[in-house]
Amino acid sequence: MENTKGCTLFYFASYHKTFDVPEEWLGSERHVHLDLGDVYELAEIYVNGQSAGIVWKPPFRADISSFLKPGNNQLKIEVMNLWINRLSGDMKLPEHKRFTRSNIKSDYSTYYSPAEPWHEETSGLLGPVRLLSSLQVLVNSDKRKGTR
Repeated sequence: MENTKGCTLFYFASYHKTFDVPEEWLGSERHVHLDLGDVYELAEIYVNGQSAGIVWKPPFRADISSFLKPGNNQLKIEVMNLWINRLSGDMKLPEHKRFTRSNIKSDYSTYYSPAEPWHEETSGLLGPVRLLSSLQVLVNSDKRKGTR
């Protein structure tokens, strides 16, 4: 999945993908998880137009079984950016084009030495993104008779 806008987004990025699900992946004893790999910092997952949840800590994984249908499915992932990146991006723009109104100025010396200007932190959907299909297995926890 790629961000097709080809630019840095300082609010959120939206990733879209169409994929096919085999019928044998679906059923009461099956689970399908969407594993996003590495995400910075949080993401909301939509499957076939419905929110399937928000992931905000490792593992960035959600059970999407109940949102899937056999055949063609639509996936949308919205990844939120860090506020520091929004502020850093704004500082590079002329004041009249900035998104935020902040008391943080282009003079970095208050927070960083002049040799270290603010820079964007790693952010976004880094992946790899994978669909994981599994079969539910029930383990019997009853103690066997006559054993201790």
